Parts: sequence; C-alpha cells; structure tokens
Amino acid sequence: MKSNPKYSKERKDNIEEISSAFGRPRKDDKKIKSGENIFYKEKEYNVIAADVPFPDNKEELKKIEDILGEFEKEDVNGDNAEIHPFFDASPYETCATYLRNLLQETKAKLKEYILELEAEDAFSDRLEKPNYIAFYRPFHFWPRSWGIYLNKRMINSEGARIYAYNNRNNIVPGLTFQDARRLSFFHTYFHEMYHHKFELLGTKFEMSLRKPVYTECFHKFYCETLDTDYCLEEAFANVFGLNKAIKHMYDKQLLNYPKSEIKLLLREAILYNAPRGYRVAYEITGLYDQDGEKYFENQFLEILLDFCHRTLFNNQPPVAVDPMTWDIFTYRLDPLINSNNTVTFVL
Repeated sequence: MKSNPKYSKERKDNIEEISSAFGRPRKDDKKIKSGENIFYKEKEYNVIAADVPFPDNKEELKKIEDILGEFEKEDVNGDNAEIHPFFDASPYETCATYLRNLLQETKAKLKEYILELEAEDAFSDRLEKPNYIAFYRPFHFWPRSWGIYLNKRMINSEGARIYAYNNRNNIVPGLTFQDARRLSFFHTYFHEMYHHKFELLGTKFEMSLRKPVYTECFHKFYCETLDTDYCLEEAFANVFGLNKAIKHMYDKQLLNYPKSEIKLLLREAILYNAPRGYRVAYEITGLYDQDGEKYFENQFLEILLDFCHRTLFNNQPPVAVDPMTWDIFTYRLDPLINSNNTVTFVL
C-alpha cells in the first residue's frame, strides 16, 4: 500500500526528511509501478498491480477479487489447504541477531509478561517457519516505495486454509470460499497496517526526543525477539488484524455471518498454529475483553519505552507509569495509511 495520492508534495518531502534524519534510507529506493520487480528478503517479486483502491464497498472489493483471480478448486479442498502459509509481514528486511544483545532487564520483563498469558506447555505443536503472505516497507528505510505489499498467491492460499478448516469444523455454517478469501485479505491487510501504525509511534517519539527511536530501538527490539514469543509487535499486529478486519467488513456490509463465529474461526484457523510471537495473539484475543487486550498492549508499550530509554540514554525512564495510563495517549498509533489509500499487489 502506498501513500494517498491526495497527500501534498510537502507531505512526501516531510517523509523523506524523517527518513534522512532518523532512518536509514536505501540507495535503490524508488516509486514502484505495475510490471516492475521488487526485492524483499533476497527474493524477487513482480508487481502485477499498483494503486488499486482499498475496498470500502462491494464494487471496489470486486476489483480486488478480479486481481486475485480464480483459484483452482483442488487447491481449496486438496493438500494445499492443509498447509498454513503463515505471514511474516516483517517491516525489517535484515535481522542479524536474536536475543543475544537484548537487555537483560528487558528479557526479565518480557518473560514475566508471557508467563501471564501462556502456560509453560501450551501449544508445543505450533509450527515455526513463516512464508511471506505480505510485508510492510517502513518509510524510515523506503521513503519513496514505503507501504503495504500483498502476495496474491498467498492471500488465496490463506483463504483456502480458512475455508478448509471451516469445512472440517463447521464453525461458520455456510461460509463460502469467496468470503474466506475476503477474510484472508482484510486480516492480512490490517495486520500490515499495524506495522505502519507502530512506525508512526516511533516517529512521534523521534519528534520529541530527537533520537532515531524507530531504527535504533524498535528495529533492534524486533530483531532481537524475532522467532520468539517476545516478538510482541507481531502479536498485536495479529490482534489488530483480526479485530479491525471483522469491524471493517461488518461496517461496510461485506460480511453477514455472526461476529462471534467469524472471530472464533480466525483465531483457530490462523492464530492458534501461527509462528512464535504471532501466536501470542491467540491468548490475547482469547480474553474476549477489549480492555484486557488494551491492557496488554499498553504493558508492551511500557516495556518498549523502557528498552528505548536504556538503549538511547543508558538509563530507565525517569518516571514509571501504570500501563493503563497509556490510554490517555489516544493518538499514539494513528496511521497515515487509511481506507482512502491504495494497495500494491505482488506475485
């Protein structure tokens, strides 16, 4: 997904200024168009469509589904439907270290955090290796080509998995493959939007602290926790993806099944067997309590801010606050990306 074409040239210039001041802009960055190739984590993808309106109604959703194309029936009911494609969705293309350089104080806080959610022997059969269903390019690294990129084949495959899981367990009676694929699309899209929202939080900190918070703290925290249940950015991207997808589809009258059944289906078909980090969303959404979900997100933000202070200033924040105090900071995760933007698809 790319920035809204309505945004002024000044807004684009400001994004590049943030990238230059606090980020690590890539030399090969350029605006991506349909038919061009894009590299992500040492793989090359062809962009089959760009600047597609994000679907706010059924007519716009039809344009998305035309791009996604037909999906072979055997892929829905056959072996491929059993394979969880996962979604890495990492905003960081290179992470060299994992837990080796994470501050000991932060490790202790994270361990206590996870123990509050998970039993020691919970979900030992969860799968661990993701494939890329989508990814987000942060403007701190890609000021010209930043945004959300969706993999057409993997969106379809994820939809097939949701559909096949529902056929086996009958959680949502009468769910069609088309609706299962819509769930895959919206859940993935909003998962990616959370990474963008998170980048905006880092940018707000940068504007006040005048330090490279996103690259030196958020990036480091993510890389050091990747492939572990401490990778809470992915957990809350999943939480936001699930909740926002359901709300958007009902608000826009794009879905007619009971909300409780759809939430249960997405939790069981997508979140339960997700990789480490991502899978923590299963416990968080299992609280069935928005205040509880908000509490754990606030607690994560407090841990992250503590980590940033220790990293940038070699000390802890001067004042510790109750996690619920973060609720006063109501615009902390407001995005630039919204439903007036466009989606970029890759093969």
